[in-house]
This record gives sequence, structure tokens and C-alpha cells, in this order.
Amino acid sequence: MSLTTQDIQTLNEIFSKMDREDFHTAANIYKHWQNMLQHKAAIAYRIGDKVKWDSKYGRVEYGTITKVNSKTVKVMTSSNQLWNVSPSLLSKV
Repeated sequence: MSLTTQDIQTLNEIFSKMDREDFHTAANIYKHWQNMLQHKAAIAYRIGDKVKWDSKYGRVEYGTITKVNSKTVKVMTSSNQLWNVSPSLLSKV
């Protein structure tokens, strides 16, 4: 789901009225929903799943999931490198 232009304008209007405490509250709400999205992405994967992702070095990496945590997934590559990857960056192969 993406926000519409009207949604973004509404957010901008709300932000313009916020004080420091409101920004703190909004940041906590953002963190909560970000964690929920990461958890939702993580539960889509199981140990043994074959996955791929774009590494921080600009290469596409392939591997097998060895552990699923709430915020990261441990993936072992064919060259025996262990990566901690955000589940939102993974795709099943």
C-alpha cells in the first residue's frame, strides 16, 4: 500500500502542528509499526528456505536460511559466509 498525495499532504499538516512531545510519540508509533512489518516479513521464512538478496556490496547473494529471528534472518551462502539480513530484503528462490 502506498500513500496518496492527499495522505502525504495530511501528514504534512499534522507535522506542522506537532511539538517535541508529539514527535516523540509519533517516533514511537513509527518504531512499533516498523517492528510489526519486520516480524511479518520474518514469519514468511523457515529454516532451510533458499533465498537471495542484494548485498551491501552491490552483488546478488544466494543462500540458505539457518535461523529466523524477529528482526534479522541468518543466511549461509554457498561459500560458507554467514550473513544477518533483514527479512524485508530477502526473496525466496
